[in-house]
Amino acid sequence: MRGTCSAGFTLRATGEAGQVLPVPYETIHAQSMVPTAHILWSSAWAGVAAAAVERARRYVRKAARNGETPPSAAYFTRANASLRALRALIATSLARYEAIADDPEALAAMDFQSQIALLKVDASELAVQAVMSALRCCGLSGYRNDSDVSIGRHLRDVLFLADHDQQRPHPRQRRRVRAAGRGRRFHQGLSSWAPCRNSPLAPPAGSMS
Repeated sequence: MRGTCSAGFTLRATGEAGQVLPVPYETIHAQSMVPTAHILWSSAWAGVAAAAVERARRYVRKAARNGETPPSAAYFTRANASLRALRALIATSLARYEAIADDPEALAAMDFQSQIALLKVDASELAVQAVMSALRCCGLSGYRNDSDVSIGRHLRDVLFLADHDQQRPHPRQRRRVRAAGRGRRFHQGLSSWAPCRNSPLAPPAGSMS
């Protein structure tokens, strides 16, 4: 979690010309920075989800030792399914990136850029689903900080992940359109979102300039 108070500053530095990358940042951004960052971020979030699912597994096993399967075991199945979907999503994106890593045109194509940009959005949503299901599986034991199946920290982290990206479109404002000539779908997010007037998220009347 990062802070949001960033004071402006002036940086003066010296260095060798060889330390300056000759490739424009626009190229670096599309071909390496964004794909690598989104794949690594999603993998880290999958790790958080996997830890929560493992605690749910521990809870079910401990309860089953008494000869009864806990009623909440169905939530463990859901959590495990979300985790599998998350891992499959990351593996698919990684395989595609590796396949076209040496093809600048393919890396800059709209379909790949849309896929890799939405990877972190879809990954964060699946991570939330996995952790929430794991928490429901563990019940009150999952809420307790002194429990060996505590999932409070995992829940805090994934909920932050789902909301940290200011450019992420609101689900109701995300629209799917057809990519011209490709027949592929991609998300077209809006740059800003404001709750409707009657929404509980809307600010009091007169509070907005």
